[in-house]
Amino acid sequence: MIQIKLWNTLGIALCLLFHYVGLFLLVYRCEKCYQQRWNIIKIVDHLLVDKDINESMRSTLDDFRSVVYSRPVQFTAMKFYRLDYGQMLAFCSFVLTYSLIIIQNM
Repeated sequence: MIQIKLWNTLGIALCLLFHYVGLFLLVYRCEKCYQQRWNIIKIVDHLLVDKDINESMRSTLDDFRSVVYSRPVQFTAMKFYRLDYGQMLAFCSFVLTYSLIIIQNM
């Protein structure tokens, strides 16, 4: 009987680990997209300030910068909440707490 509980506990722990890793990788990729947006804005600012470009290109880059700046990238879970590290931490602590309660009651 103890061996069955051990295997059940190990199975639950591995399942939780795989889900945590998947959730972390999802949020990590979303955060990379947020950072890429700021990198685009920095590059366009560099082109506008430091490079000698013609007026039509300057106007196009300024419009592009305005669009990128005014429309932030957002990843949501079915448009209920935004995916970020704070949400991931709250979700992981929630799942871990209730998983420990379930394991203790086995």
